[in-house]
Amino acid sequence: MEYRTIQYQIHDGIARLRLNRPEVLNAWNWRMMEEVSDVVGKLNKDKNARVLIISGNGRAFCAGHDLKELENEKGYPQNFVELMDYERAKYIDPKESLRRVKIPTIAMVHGYVLAGAFVIMNMCDLIIAAEGTRMGMYGVRFGPPPDENFAYLWMMPLRMMKEMVFTGRIYTAEDFYRIGLINKVVPEARLEEETLDLARDITMINPVNNRLTKESIHLMLDIMGYSATQQTGSLYHFIGHQLFTGGEIGKDLFRAQKELGTKWFIQKVKEGAFKDFETESRMLKEALAELDGQKKAAKKPRRKKQ
Repeated sequence: MEYRTIQYQIHDGIARLRLNRPEVLNAWNWRMMEEVSDVVGKLNKDKNARVLIISGNGRAFCAGHDLKELENEKGYPQNFVELMDYERAKYIDPKESLRRVKIPTIAMVHGYVLAGAFVIMNMCDLIIAAEGTRMGMYGVRFGPPPDENFAYLWMMPLRMMKEMVFTGRIYTAEDFYRIGLINKVVPEARLEEETLDLARDITMINPVNNRLTKESIHLMLDIMGYSATQQTGSLYHFIGHQLFTGGEIGKDLFRAQKELGTKWFIQKVKEGAFKDFETESRMLKEALAELDGQKKAAKKPRRKKQ
């Protein structure tokens, strides 16, 4: 596969996967998911790879799912079973594949780690963050229940996790370091050096040992209920998408995203226009009515001056 949204290389046992859409803060789109999944498949067969570092080029690790891609969506499947298959293939499996990589993984993050990117980060075994990195599940302010992959439920104190998903607040790397979600926070100038030092230490361990250790940890988590948690989160996420993207409100939402653009959408999120279905529906109808009025006015022929 030709990689257009990521960069991948391996040297001295250290595999590097860089998200490479810096012009949109490495927003996670369908093509990127396919390419990351392809890399995971290669890694699981590559005997030379001992550790994987995931990072992002440019000003951020990843700003979450690409809302521009949503502008071109024709709508989610309305059949519930088809929706589950669609979302599992598009969102759940590519992220879960990162957790299932057979070698240890390190997320090297900076800038922004929002919404779906927060999930991607937490699919990694270890996390090194630059000082001031902004993180959280911001998407709950305009979307369905927070997550199709509830990985962080197992890694955060319950009340902190609830605060995050009930409010959509943005936190810093330092906030999450204090609760043990992040291994280390360093100045951004030293981020690469610190991450590579950790990766080199991992390469000094027999890879068979690390693979058995990782698989045993994952097996114990599954026995404790990790997989059931992920499936439950997925189910409620599916239900949420049916509510948020189905019917008339879904049609209005997709049209507004496509015709009014991402900047308009983000501004409405900041204004609290998605705080309930009634407010959202009224806002969308008013915005689209104004847009239709502008289009109608633009079509009227101008009178020539006498």
